[in-house]
Amino acid sequence: MAQGSRIASGSILIVDDERSILDILAQFLEDRGYRVVTAKGAEEALQLVGSERFDVALIDLKLPDRAGIELLDPFHRADPVMKCVIMTAFASLESTIEAVRFGAFDYVLKPFDLIRIGEIVDAAAENAALGRESEHVRSRLEEANRKLAADTEALDRELLRINGELSRVNESLNRHVTRLRVLYQMGRDISSNENWSDALDRFLMALRTYLEADGTGLLLFSNNEESLKARASYQLETPYIEEAIGQLSTAHQNDTLQSEMFSLESCSGGRVTACLGMTSPWAGTVAPLIYKGRWLGFLVVRKEYRSRRAYLRDYHFLNTIQTILTEEVANAANISRLRNLKDFNETVLERMNSGVLTTDSSGRVSFLNERAREIIGAGGGAALLFDELFANPFGRGRLFARLMAGETGHSSLA
Repeated sequence: MAQGSRIASGSILIVDDERSILDILAQFLEDRGYRVVTAKGAEEALQLVGSERFDVALIDLKLPDRAGIELLDPFHRADPVMKCVIMTAFASLESTIEAVRFGAFDYVLKPFDLIRIGEIVDAAAENAALGRESEHVRSRLEEANRKLAADTEALDRELLRINGELSRVNESLNRHVTRLRVLYQMGRDISSNENWSDALDRFLMALRTYLEADGTGLLLFSNNEESLKARASYQLETPYIEEAIGQLSTAHQNDTLQSEMFSLESCSGGRVTACLGMTSPWAGTVAPLIYKGRWLGFLVVRKEYRSRRAYLRDYHFLNTIQTILTEEVANAANISRLRNLKDFNETVLERMNSGVLTTDSSGRVSFLNERAREIIGAGGGAALLFDELFANPFGRGRLFARLMAGETGHSSLA
């Protein structure tokens, strides 16, 4: 191995038409640790560069088939990192400038100073290695940037999807909160209001507003289910209500109705169809009010549904309204029957020839019939107590307490 040489790495291409020069340079550079490939002409060199990768190319300026300087551009296009060194025995300022202009790494003269060539080749190989590493790093950075861009785009899409989902969930939550608030207000109003007619009007108005319906109505049966009448309605025309009453009455008599909400339009046919089973648009939805097997009436909602999916958005709300209204109508009917029974009992008691009074558990008089008022001489003013009206014939203590305790064996004072 020549003095001053070192172990190096890389691939060297030597292009020269002189065999002796090829042999000397090849041996010298191989001893330094390089892989060396030789070519005797420009065409052979171009083929080698097209098929292999070289770090440094030593090119003779004058080749038999082309000027060596003409190889600089195709070599650079084939491999931008490869470094080219021009060799010539005919150096001139013009050729040096031209070589540099075409991208030559360096320029050496023949006859060679091998030590100088070794230094130039080492520097060119190190420069090429740095270029390879830089190209590798740049490639990795570009790949990382592409991946980052792709990940960012995917993340943006995922964020958009999540935001859209959150928006839908928030909208659904707001709708449910509004629904619960409406249900609470409607239920409280209809349960606590003494004027049931006013409460029903507000109930139907709120229902129509919330559902964005054209109108709503409540149709109730008489006690024996013989006749169906409009109890209350909001923005339903009289002809529409009368037609609905006729269709529902006929279907009820024919026993074709069902407990599920159904379309009013289907009542005119032979088979009543539940809204969940509708395959064509409908504009009248009927919620039957059935309490313990007894038909109380119907809630009618006039709103066009073009698809089952559109109806499903209101289904659960309507189903809850159906339950609330059924309970309230049943309670109202029971209260009405109790009130009628109380009125009847009081009428019977008023007409009796015997005096009758009733008290609460504390002995406060809650009712006096006409005969009792005549006997006692009580007016209709201040509240009366049983013990203020009757003395205790059994000794000391309160008469009312003894009667309630059953100590006398009977409770008649006649």
